[in-house]
Amino acid sequence: MEKKTWPVTNLVFMINLLLAQTGFANETTIQLAATSGCLICHSIEPLNVNNDPNAILPVGPAYQDVAERYKNDATAYEQLVSIVKHGSNPYQSHWKGSISGLAMPPSVALNDEDAEKLVQWILSLAPSQKVEPIKDK
Repeated sequence: MEKKTWPVTNLVFMINLLLAQTGFANETTIQLAATSGCLICHSIEPLNVNNDPNAILPVGPAYQDVAERYKNDATAYEQLVSIVKHGSNPYQSHWKGSISGLAMPPSVALNDEDAEKLVQWILSLAPSQKVEPIKDK
């Protein structure tokens, strides 16, 4: 019987594609985010850079947006590690209106060390470059 390797091959392809597009993440961190389920709800770069009102909102914020929002917050690292490990409170979310998800569930697939590694990587990302929409003449 032939062994099917498509899912693994597809995952490796997607990881390499993400690495090529971002240029600022190491393969281990992207694999950790992918295998932990983080990339199901989050993207690395914002999906809606043109602020299209008809676009479907992502489930969770893009990692570049998280890095931008917390870049001057001295307590961001501890806050985000706690959110990754224990989940977030939908009533305290400051992402309302920019994402479709209500709250982040706890990340049971990540140990403390991996949660800390992911947060360090997320906070190190360069801010997204917003593309202004073309205005009608």
